Amino acid sequence: YKYWVGTAMPGWNDTLLGRGDSSYSRDRANGDFYRSTFGGAAASAPDMLIITSFNEWKEGSQLEPAVEYGNFYLQLTAELSAAYKSGSIAVPPAPPPPPTVDPNATPTTAPPTFTPGPSPTPTETPLPTETPTPTLTPSPTLTPTPIASPTAQPDGRILYTIQPGDTLITLADQFGVALSDLYAFNNFDQTTLLSIGQQIIIGYSVLPDGSTLLPGFPNARVKPDGTIVHVVQPGDTMLGIAAAYDMTLEELAAVSELAADAILQLGQEVVVGHRPVPEEVGGSSTSAVEVTETAVPATATMAPSPTATMTVISTAVPVQPTAVPVALSEIGGEDGGDTAVTAPADPAPQPANTDIVTLAVGIALGVLGLMTLAGAALLYLSKR
Repeated sequence: YKYWVGTAMPGWNDTLLGRGDSSYSRDRANGDFYRSTFGGAAASAPDMLIITSFNEWKEGSQLEPAVEYGNFYLQLTAELSAAYKSGSIAVPPAPPPPPTVDPNATPTTAPPTFTPGPSPTPTETPLPTETPTPTLTPSPTLTPTPIASPTAQPDGRILYTIQPGDTLITLADQFGVALSDLYAFNNFDQTTLLSIGQQIIIGYSVLPDGSTLLPGFPNARVKPDGTIVHVVQPGDTMLGIAAAYDMTLEELAAVSELAADAILQLGQEVVVGHRPVPEEVGGSSTSAVEVTETAVPATATMAPSPTATMTVISTAVPVQPTAVPVALSEIGGEDGGDTAVTAPADPAPQPANTDIVTLAVGIALGVLGLMTLAGAALLYLSKR
């Protein structure tokens, strides 16, 4: 596909750059040349319109504020852009280029001759009279034409009416929509032509059944219960849908409860997955416990069973720590139903004698290993 790009420019003058015969100048004509090129480019129905304006001021094509023009060309650019987007831009005729004078041309007229006339008669010079100061009329402020905006429909579709100069590429960039999504929303392809006044879908809000779009999958819907469905489009098959959602055909058949060779109907909703939906957990609204998204079945609070207390007799034999059962205790207000798990008691520290025995055993094993390696080395050397 080839794109037609129209071009507008405010003016040009590079005669001071020493380019010789290749230099060129085009007078701005107080903005008329800019209006003419902008309108002519818009009239050619381009896919996009660009403005030739380099930041090298020495070439005389700048739009930035200047001492010579002030903000005039910035304001004129805003006015012309708004008129182009709304389709109301005019195409004025181009101003005539200024006449060029050839310095090498030979004059064809003779120089004027002096003819004496009658001597002037002195007349009385009138005294100057006071001239009233003219009142300056402020120039009108340029008001941009409003740009058409999308409109949400009751069925969830967001529609946009095509304006002159609109293309799918510019609309995708303007509204932040992927070009492939615009194709899918409207059943378009790369050969589709737009017409002025045509309404197209540029997106969806929440649909009437409460479902929403799945980002990146224009034909997928997420139901309120978390079920993800694919809305069958022309040409869809079970194999194609499985590939679109990175699934095997067997996985799609299992989750959709359809046969792998099922014949699909246009608009049919095929289940392609599920999104977990957090369940609400009841309890006191004043409880200090934060409820997580995963629902936990309610269980009865069990009172801790009494633990027999062991009397420790001072002996040289270390005493093993007694395991303390995990206890559940109620927290919150009087009407609270939340429970919290208390941490188990820290085990009693091991006596120091145990650490010494462990260290001695480790050292002995290390020495034994070194001796074994040394014996093996000596046996090897003796055989050599």
